[in-house]
Amino acid sequence: MKTCGMCARGSVRRSDLSGSLLSPERCLAAAGAQVVISGRRAEVLEKAAAAAPRRLLWRAADVAQRADVNPLVQWATAELG
Repeated sequence: MKTCGMCARGSVRRSDLSGSLLSPERCLAAAGAQVVISGRRAEVLEKAAAAAPRRLLWRAADVAQRADVNPLVQWATAELG
C-alpha cells in the first residue's frame, strides 16, 4: 500500500472534515498511525471514524474557541500517551 509519506512522523493538521473525506487522516491510519480527529459536529466525526480503515479517535471541540483547545490536547495526550 502506498502511503502519504507523513506516516513516519507526528502530524497535526486542521481541515474541514465535511469536505476533505479525511484523505490524509485515513492514509495515516491505514499506515498504522494513531490518529485523532476533532471538529465541532460529533455526528460528522463519528461517521468519519466509522468509515476509516483503522480506528480513529475523535472528540468534538471547536479549536477556534480557546477554552476547547487545552482539554482537547490533554484528552488526546492521555489517549495516545
